[in-house]
Amino acid sequence: MVNFEQKMNGSQHRSSPVAGLASQAASVLGDAILLAELQAKLAKADAKLAAKRIMGPALLLLLAGCGVLAGLPVLALGLAAALSFFAELESWQSMLIVGGILFVGAILTMLIAARGIQKSFTQFQRSSNELAKNVVWLKTIVGTAPEHSPQLARN
Repeated sequence: MVNFEQKMNGSQHRSSPVAGLASQAASVLGDAILLAELQAKLAKADAKLAAKRIMGPALLLLLAGCGVLAGLPVLALGLAAALSFFAELESWQSMLIVGGILFVGAILTMLIAARGIQKSFTQFQRSSNELAKNVVWLKTIVGTAPEHSPQLARN
């Protein structure tokens, strides 16, 4: 009967609202999957870049550690003997002074290397910002986000 009415009235077949909703939901889901794929690729690229950037500071830290371990006893004893001789200090006093100075130098070297390592991880800020924008966009499409998101205003 419906087909007869359509033929007589010349009207075209209309899809149901449920079919339109399903089509829109599938479209949003497809966009969400595409965004997830792009987000994963961005995270992979950021991880590779961070790995490249961490190599220099990590190598510096390793070399500093090896140098301290290999040369510290010899250097400390030599400096302590010289300080004891020239400053007319007891041997134990000279050793404490030299040990303290070398300890502070090693700590400063470690702090410099730690800063370099920390900077290498800031690369992931890009992935984080893109993820926040994508989530806000998805919420806007679904209708759960406010009109003006603070995440997008910051970027």
